Amino acid sequence: VGSDAYIAKAKAIGALQGEAMGQRLIDRADMQAQVLAILTPEQAEQYQQMRDEMGEKRSERMQKHSKNGDHSS
Repeated sequence: VGSDAYIAKAKAIGALQGEAMGQRLIDRADMQAQVLAILTPEQAEQYQQMRDEMGEKRSERMQKHSKNGDHSS
């Protein structure tokens, strides 16, 4: 069990990381809105399809990685 000072420091670091993650999400959403604003409807559709495909691939990689990392069996 950590000391009170250690626990307080860990909580502070966690709060800062949470704030930074929140700002990154906001920045990413702003950037995507700017990109979509300059695309034609056809380009916006292609962009969304590309993002969907990338998301699927990322999900597959994460599932594969989690299976490879599972040493419980």
